[in-house]
Amino acid sequence: RMLKVRKEFDRLFNEGNYQSLEVTGKLQDHIITFARNYQNRWSITAVPRFLVHLIDEGQHPMGKELWEDTRIVMPIDVASWHNSITDQKIAGGFHHSESPKETLWRKGKNELLIGEVLHHFPVGFLTGEAKHD
Repeated sequence: RMLKVRKEFDRLFNEGNYQSLEVTGKLQDHIITFARNYQNRWSITAVPRFLVHLIDEGQHPMGKELWEDTRIVMPIDVASWHNSITDQKIAGGFHHSESPKETLWRKGKNELLIGEVLHHFPVGFLTGEAKHD
């Protein structure tokens, strides 16, 4: 799957700009995340770290219960993200769900909950295209 993404987004990987991203919330020190962009195409990578005291042996660092309020401050507004590892779609824009705990985008900022990104797999690789005005 990732080889297909690598081929599809070839210019993003070869010529794209690198940007580290801010992470906020209770477990912000347990996530490394960065973006790459080329023209209007973007990728976001999120990887957990320092897991020894965070999870038990045999557990995986996934899900909303573990990551709670921890979120990525997104650099741009994207209509939807595609997690290339899990084939999961994640809503973009300033979307709010019915439950405040499930809200992906908060307080007028583009912020994406880590628990959504790492819901099905312990590493996130999102791709998307920025909205045009």
